[in-house]
Amino acid sequence: MPPARYLLARRLNQVRRDLQASPSLNITDAALLRGFGHLGRFSQHYYRLFGELPSQTRRSELTGHQEALNEMSGPRPSGPVEFEAS
Repeated sequence: MPPARYLLARRLNQVRRDLQASPSLNITDAALLRGFGHLGRFSQHYYRLFGELPSQTRRSELTGHQEALNEMSGPRPSGPVEFEAS
């Protein structure tokens, strides 16, 4: 693998890890932080390497985090909840 391709793949992987670690992170900020100045090309390279757009990565992480929170909180009541007066 040529050095330039290796460095590109490394930077793309860093952005992917950033998005997975913090799904609320802005994609533009993540790309710029890792040295991508042309966002259109960044998105093309990202898609070529991972087979999905950065927004899809972030969306899947947001969905995964929400599902994990739902599992931790247990089942939710389906109807109105009544409380006893003490």
